[in-house]
Amino acid sequence: MKTRIVNSSEVFAKGSLRAQDYLTPYNTLNELFEAMQANDPSVLDKHGQWSTDLPTFGGPTPTDTHEIWSWDVSYVIVGTCNDDLSLVKRS
Repeated sequence: MKTRIVNSSEVFAKGSLRAQDYLTPYNTLNELFEAMQANDPSVLDKHGQWSTDLPTFGGPTPTDTHEIWSWDVSYVIVGTCNDDLSLVKRS
């Protein structure tokens, strides 16, 4: 598969781009979760906050994405800050 770089407006406009659709160092939701827990620079924006351009890894977009950072078919990453960040099974 060919990797391409897209901008955030394209990601949100289409709403269906996944990690494999654009350049990301993460292959799974678990890898992204670990990077977020560590505040890895690759998940931070220019202000040192978690980026709103984090990849998703398949599955439908949750109905309510408030405090949801990313998801895959089975789990979501949810939280307001590093202290309460969790990987939660989808219901």
